[in-house]
Amino acid sequence: MKRILSTISLAMAVMLLAQIAAQAQVSCGFDRAAFSIENRTGVTLIYYVRWGNNSQWEKKTLKSGYVNTHWSLVDGIMGTSPTPYVKFDRIGGDGNFTAKEHRLKTYTIDPICSKRPKRGEPKHYVFRYSENGADLNLYAMREETQSGN
Repeated sequence: MKRILSTISLAMAVMLLAQIAAQAQVSCGFDRAAFSIENRTGVTLIYYVRWGNNSQWEKKTLKSGYVNTHWSLVDGIMGTSPTPYVKFDRIGGDGNFTAKEHRLKTYTIDPICSKRPKRGEPKHYVFRYSENGADLNLYAMREETQSGN
């Protein structure tokens, strides 16, 4: 009886491990629509991100000299993802929040996966102040080797 229970337990453990391994392979193959934002302003910035028109804005903080990467899963059947939007205070240092909103583009990338090499980099944007030092804007950086979504 103990031997039968041991065999059943071992079989169940093997089935569970096989199921976990299969799920890891599936999740490894999901593409992501991604963009990154770099802060070149000299100050820490607060901005907001949402994916699609109906989602909630998420508050983000970005120190100067750093990059935040944002992503959403790409629908495997339709090959699409929600459109990302970014909102930020376009006038620095005045004590008011003067919103500026951008609809962003993304690049499709693979997640980091041991079975496949990573493909592509996120669409890159940069926060910079204008020459007057007060007007903040978000600029798309051009990459020659990428294709946009």
